[in-house]
Amino acid sequence: MKKLFTLFGLIICLAVNAQTPVLPYVVPTVASMKLYYGNANRMYVSGTNEDYAICSVCTADETTVYAGAGGRKWKKVLSSIPASAIALTDTSVLDLSTYLSKADSTIFSSKGYARKVGDSVQSNLTTGLATKQTTLVSGTTIKTINGTTLLGSGDVVISGGGGSADSATFATTYRVDTAKANLRTSISAGGGSSSGGNNSLALYAGLGSTVKAEPLYDLSRLTSNGALTSGTARFIAVYLPTAQTITGVRWFQNAAGVYTANNYNGIGLYSYNKTIGALTLVASSTDDGTIWQATTATWASKAFSSTYAAAAGVYFIGALWSASATTTAPDIKAAATGLFSTYTYDFTNGARISAQLASQTTLPASTTASALSAQATLHYFSLY
Repeated sequence: MKKLFTLFGLIICLAVNAQTPVLPYVVPTVASMKLYYGNANRMYVSGTNEDYAICSVCTADETTVYAGAGGRKWKKVLSSIPASAIALTDTSVLDLSTYLSKADSTIFSSKGYARKVGDSVQSNLTTGLATKQTTLVSGTTIKTINGTTLLGSGDVVISGGGGSADSATFATTYRVDTAKANLRTSISAGGGSSSGGNNSLALYAGLGSTVKAEPLYDLSRLTSNGALTSGTARFIAVYLPTAQTITGVRWFQNAAGVYTANNYNGIGLYSYNKTIGALTLVASSTDDGTIWQATTATWASKAFSSTYAAAAGVYFIGALWSASATTTAPDIKAAATGLFSTYTYDFTNGARISAQLASQTTLPASTTASALSAQATLHYFSLY
């Protein structure tokens, strides 16, 4: 294209030069001349009387009229301008759109310029573009989520009436709902109330309770009671539906103990590994000889020596009373014994809902479910 304009400039200079060059032929005026594009190396000027070729690669049968710099020549066209040449009808503005519609599909192709409209390349491009997706405009060609655009990088946090729907919340909700279903099924299988378990904990919390976990049987089942046995550790299984910080254990003192304490008196929390049926002490209270002497018919509690950050799962609450002399054994509220047949159920590794371990002077640091024996009394101990 640069070459074309250089040649065009040469024509204008020759046509309007105040000193007419000494030429054997007539030089066309600007008003009378017409320009034609031949190829990358040649263009034509059609005058009133003569036709000329301006070329850098010329043919031998044309007569040189003027030789310019860089090998460019002005030659007399002995015959007519070729029909393939393209008329440049506007000498002041080179509007490419005019020439892109010409019949010659090779226009500018040697220089890599766009080809004419209707040519196969242009036609294929037009067809291809028509199948492309419309430019994405948030809220116009692509929807938003709760007013938040989907365009750009990063995550979109989806929120609703119940709060943020992130994966942690979903996982917690799923565990809670699953635990509720499992507990209701288990209670129903044992003849108990289908409103027990997690539903009870939700009710307790709604009423201001700090209880985090309780046995399979809830407060509605506490229609019995049972005395502790000195030197025998009691173990009650509980399920913690979500991760919680546990402070201690709560129970109902049905009758205060009158005794002389010895060895260890206190409560503990055991984690449980169901794969091998192992109980491991993870928290416990300091020795307290008066722990089982709480006022009769009141709720009593004992804190661990330090709080415990518990993951969701199955735990065992351990309780031990030790006395060298006894007037009245401490009595703890319990559930009715009608669920005795479910104590061993189809649990693995000898696990039980309620169990005991005799001849203990302190709570064992660890034990196994198979080492424990069945305990018919379903004492009620809860975690807070």
